[in-house]
Amino acid sequence: MKKACGLKKVPVRTAAEAFKAAAQGTGKLTRDQFMAAKAALLTSCGVEAPAPEVSNAVFSLFDKDDNGIVDMMEIVCGVSLLCKGS
Repeated sequence: MKKACGLKKVPVRTAAEAFKAAAQGTGKLTRDQFMAAKAALLTSCGVEAPAPEVSNAVFSLFDKDDNGIVDMMEIVCGVSLLCKGS
């Protein structure tokens, strides 16, 4: 999953800041918002976007409580697992 999702090439801090900005002060992202933010992040880092089913699997991995929304705690946990650096 780490290799396939594209986030392995993205620094943790860059990813966390991008998702935080996408959350627009709410601290939460729906699946569609997450997908758009992830695609923009990968593009900005020069990383090819994976297949949609991979991105859906990443969202499901981040969404620990299965409520269809990822909050900042879930995002921080997810990027710390899948992104490069610490």
